[in-house]
Amino acid sequence: MGGASGTGGTSGTGGASGTGGTSGTGGASGTGADAGSCDGSVLNGSWIRSDMLVITFAATGCSIVGSANTAAFRHTLTGTYNDASRVMPLIVQRTSVATGCVTSMTGTLILTDSTHLTLVVTGTDGACDLPAGYNEATVYTKQ
Repeated sequence: MGGASGTGGTSGTGGASGTGGTSGTGGASGTGADAGSCDGSVLNGSWIRSDMLVITFAATGCSIVGSANTAAFRHTLTGTYNDASRVMPLIVQRTSVATGCVTSMTGTLILTDSTHLTLVVTGTDGACDLPAGYNEATVYTKQ
């Protein structure tokens, strides 16, 4: 899939290059996005929303993988966290347990403070039962 892109995020694969900054094909871009010093571990662990859905995140540097599962759907979240802006563009793969149909959703995770994040879904690929214009914003609390 490659990396997520956005202001201060990373794009493509590969590491950062350059003195004090980051540049080059596949390198990181933006303030604070140097892959050598980036730390997304603040997202590690479980986060819960008001309807009790739990997302569990694991970070390797600023590469983040998360999962959230219900009886009906399996969600896998991936993105590259920017610890300077506390924002992560993300992709969510939503798989129906009943049919196996996969919907790809795009969005942004915003760490509002050390115990709260907002996950904003801005659209989908229109597959399965979610329209392309589907969107939502949900607050999660660290468990």
